[in-house]
Order: sequence, then structure tokens, then C-alpha cells
Amino acid sequence: WLPGDRSPAFAPDPLVIDCAFQALILWCRAFAGAPSLPSRLSRWQSFVPELPPEVTVVARIRRRHGGNVLSDIEVLDDEGALLARIDGYTCTAAPSLVETFRGPVVDEDDGQGTTRSL
Repeated sequence: WLPGDRSPAFAPDPLVIDCAFQALILWCRAFAGAPSLPSRLSRWQSFVPELPPEVTVVARIRRRHGGNVLSDIEVLDDEGALLARIDGYTCTAAPSLVETFRGPVVDEDDGQGTTRSL
């Protein structure tokens, strides 16, 4: 995702960032009643040059105001050590996103892989 053969040290891992965003989508569905999209990220801090293959992402909700949710996100190793941190992640939950997030599904009746929207 960055030009060149190798990402520079301390570059955020796009998969980890996406995982954090997905976690907040689930939280917003459960507690705000709608999925969310990212709207702001204040800071990424990395405390190691490279993340291990498996990490745990922990989101802490700081505030919810209307559809806006402000959180901090920690990336931990398997022993709970802090590897990286996202400060001030804001996402916006909106009922209008429900249809957008609902994608095509396989119609189980025809067995041909035909899709239909639910």
C-alpha cells in the first residue's frame, strides 16, 4: 500500500486499522443502532518497528454525541503489551448506512450463485 518494496518502520498496518474500524462498526450497530463510517483520526502511535502476525485490538469509547462516537484504540500483543495506539478515532453512525452495508447474498434456492439484495 506504500510505494517501494518495504513499508517504512513504524508505518501503520492497513489491516490493523481496518480491524479497528470494523470493531467500531459492530459497536455502533449494537449501541447506536446503526453502522458507522470513519470520519476522523487524530493520531497513530507505534511503539514497535513492526507488528507481530497476531494482535488484539481494544477500543475504548470516550464519548458518544448523537451519531458521532469518539474512541481510543489500542493494539496489543498476546501478553497485553501496548504495540500501537489510535487516539481520537471518530466515526459517524447513521441509520442511512444500514442499506449501504447490506450487500448481495446468494439465493440458496437456485444454487447457481445468483445474487439478490435483501
